[in-house]
Amino acid sequence: MVEEENSKETIEWARLEFDREKFDSELEVRKQELELNRKEQDRSPYRSPLFLGILVAVITLVGNFAATIYNGVVEREKIVAQSALEDRRAQASLVLEAVKTGDPDAAADNLQFLLDAQLITDENGTLASYLKSRDPGTGIFLPSSEGTRTFTDPPETTDPRIEIFASSARCLASRQRQPRLPRSSESDLRIVTWNLEFLGRSESGPGKNKDLSWLGCTLAWLNPDVLAIQEVNGESEPAATLESLAQELKRQTGENWAYVLQSCSGRQMLGFLIRRDHYEIQANQTIWYLNSKAQSEADACDRLRPGLAVQVKAKESPSAKDYAHQVVTLVNIHADAGNQDSDYESREILRANFSRLAEDESVVASDGRLVVLGDFNTIGRVDGISSESEVELTADAFAGISTRPLSLMTSSETCTYIWQNECIAIDHIAVDQNFPSLNNTNAQSFGYCTITKQFGLEATSLASRENLSDHCPVVLDLDM
Repeated sequence: MVEEENSKETIEWARLEFDREKFDSELEVRKQELELNRKEQDRSPYRSPLFLGILVAVITLVGNFAATIYNGVVEREKIVAQSALEDRRAQASLVLEAVKTGDPDAAADNLQFLLDAQLITDENGTLASYLKSRDPGTGIFLPSSEGTRTFTDPPETTDPRIEIFASSARCLASRQRQPRLPRSSESDLRIVTWNLEFLGRSESGPGKNKDLSWLGCTLAWLNPDVLAIQEVNGESEPAATLESLAQELKRQTGENWAYVLQSCSGRQMLGFLIRRDHYEIQANQTIWYLNSKAQSEADACDRLRPGLAVQVKAKESPSAKDYAHQVVTLVNIHADAGNQDSDYESREILRANFSRLAEDESVVASDGRLVVLGDFNTIGRVDGISSESEVELTADAFAGISTRPLSLMTSSETCTYIWQNECIAIDHIAVDQNFPSLNNTNAQSFGYCTITKQFGLEATSLASRENLSDHCPVVLDLDM
C-alpha cells in the first residue's frame, strides 16, 4: 500500500518536472522570438525587401521616363538640325541660281532682291556689306545657266540711235541708211569717251562676250576724231587689243587709226584711239596726281589709275586751214568707283586736283586748249549725297578754276550708266572755256541707256549691255 502511494508520487513528480522543463523550453523560445523581433525592429527600414522592391520599381519607372524624354529631345534636335540643313541648302541653291547671270551687276541685283525679300539670311551682314562696297562691273558671278543668253530686242524703228545699239545686224543695216552720226560743222573736233568694260581677250568676266565687229560698227557710226577709252583689260595683251580695235575701225571706215596706251599695268587701263588721217599725236604723258591714291610720281600706278594726257593737232587740209595751228590736250581719267565714304573721299581728292591740272604747263600750254573726259564715277555717297549732287560738285570744281575754268558739258540729266536700277550720269566731258560757241554745245549719250529710257526695258536684258559695255558712250562736237 505504501509502495503504491510512493509510486504515484514519483509519477506525479515526473509529470511536474516535465511540465517545468516544457515551460522553460517554451520560455526560452519566446525569449529568442522576442530577441529576434527586437533585432528585426532595430534593423534599417530601407533594408526591407518590400521597400527595396518598391525602390527598384520606382527607379525603373524613372529611368524609363528619363530615357523617353532624352530620346524625344535627341529626336527633336535631329529634326531641327535636319530642317536647318535643308534651309541652308535651299538658300545656297537660291544664291547659286542668282549669280548664274554671266554678269556681276546682274548677279548683285539678284542677290539684293533675295535679301530684300528675306528669302536668304545674312546674320553677320557680310552679304549686305559686299553689295554696298562692290564696284560696278566687278564681283561674283557664274556663267549663265541658260548657255547662250536670249536678249530682248527693242522695237524696230527708223531712229539710228536705237538701231545702231539694238544688235550687230541692225547696226550694219542702219549704217546703210546713215553711215555716220552727222556733225554740225566740218570744223568740229568730235570727241567720244566710252568705258568699254574690260575691253580685251577674256575667257571669263565682263569682257568675255565682247562683239568686236559690232563695237566697230557703233564706233564707225559715232565717227569720233578722238576716242577716250577706259577699262582696257590690262591682263590680256592690252596693246594687241587696241591694235585689233584700230584695224576693225579701218575695215569699217576705210581710215587709219593710231592708239595710245597707258604705261601702267593693271586690270583696268586707259587708252586713246585717234583718227590718224585727220589728226596727229604730238605728245602723251601720265598725270600721276590724277590717281587720288598716289603720293608722288613714283607710285603713279598704285591701286588706282593715273590720268593719261595726249596732245593732238589737226593736220593741214583745206577745211582745217583756220584751226590747224590749234593744239588740244585731252586728259583721260577713271575715278574711284563705289558709293562708300572712302570711294567718295577719293573722288573729292581728284576734284581738288583739277585746278592743278589746269595750271600744269607741262600738260597744257598757256595758249593751248584743255579737255578732261572719262569715267568720273559720280555715283554719290551712301549716306545721302546723290549722284546728281556729285555731278554738280564736279561742275563747280571745274568752273571754279581761276586760271582756266572748264565747263562740264554733261549734266545730271545725261544717262551714261544704270546704277541700282536708276539711270545716272557718271561719264563726263569738261572743256576749256576758250573753245568758241560752248553755249550752243551739249554732249549726247547713246547706247543701251537710250534704249532703256525710251522703251523702259530692263538694262540687263539688252544685247548691247552684254556685248558692248555696261557704260554708254558720250559724244561732243567742239568748234575749233
